[in-house]
Amino acid sequence: GAGPDAEALDGVLVAREALAWYAEVRARALFRSERYDEVVPWADRALALGEPLRLDFVVAMAMITKGTALCFLGRRREGLALLNGAYLDATAHGHHSAALRAGNNLSSFLGDTDPRQALQWARNGMTVARRLGNRNFDAYHAGNFAYSARRTGDWNALKAAVAELPESPHDATSTAWLEDLNIWV
Repeated sequence: GAGPDAEALDGVLVAREALAWYAEVRARALFRSERYDEVVPWADRALALGEPLRLDFVVAMAMITKGTALCFLGRRREGLALLNGAYLDATAHGHHSAALRAGNNLSSFLGDTDPRQALQWARNGMTVARRLGNRNFDAYHAGNFAYSARRTGDWNALKAAVAELPESPHDATSTAWLEDLNIWV
């Protein structure tokens, strides 16, 4: 049977898991506070703790947060590469909300430099979210789609995409934003 040594290891494992989750959430909170230079060390902590424990969601979210922060810090290519990797990793491990977040961030950052690719990321995100019944990203996808469609002149695709979104309930802010977008297009 399991003796006191096994129980001690379980405690360490639980502590390491908790620290990995904490580091990921802390990195995301710092990101939301626009303290990008502080994000990277916390995301790295989450990755170093989470990967050996196979905490796939923690790893995906930490990579997304770190990649996005790197883009804001002017390290765009590195950030975009990390976001692409995070998308592949999240998809491979079945973490759809993380994959949607990575794709959304890629669409957002590519709008200036590669609007056609940004449109593809937004389209893909809208399709996956619709298939999963996850409407939390609707306003983000529509905003990214609108920005990139404006740059490419793809108005018909934008109108079609936006027309499908208000069919499901959203929070008040997203609903107002989507209504405004419908007026705009």
